Amino acid sequence: MNVLRLPALLLWASLLLIACASTPPSTTLPQARIAVKSAENSEIKNYAAEAVKAARDKLSQAESAAANKDNEQAEYFAQQAMVNIELAEVVAKSRKTSNQAQELENSIRNFKAEMEWRSPIDVTPLDQ
Repeated sequence: MNVLRLPALLLWASLLLIACASTPPSTTLPQARIAVKSAENSEIKNYAAEAVKAARDKLSQAESAAANKDNEQAEYFAQQAMVNIELAEVVAKSRKTSNQAQELENSIRNFKAEMEWRSPIDVTPLDQ
């Protein structure tokens, strides 16, 4: 009886090792899809179009790898897409802030020019 158990036990152990060795489907891929779609539908694409495009390309590669059951590659490309979206968010915020700072500087410059153009007002008291 023990002789029959050993091959069955070895078979189960080898199946368990094979199951553990395979990479599970990408958990990042759905998150990357949402992040890319969100960036494409926001002002991020106006300020960081190149980073959003890079994220879209990586997402396409991830989806292709997932369709080919290459879960390891799908996860890798999905993570790359997420990194590109994070970069796009930072670049967009930086460029938007820079534009706002430039607008503020222009407003200050215009205000100063207007103040210099106006003649000084005589503010002598009336009772003198």
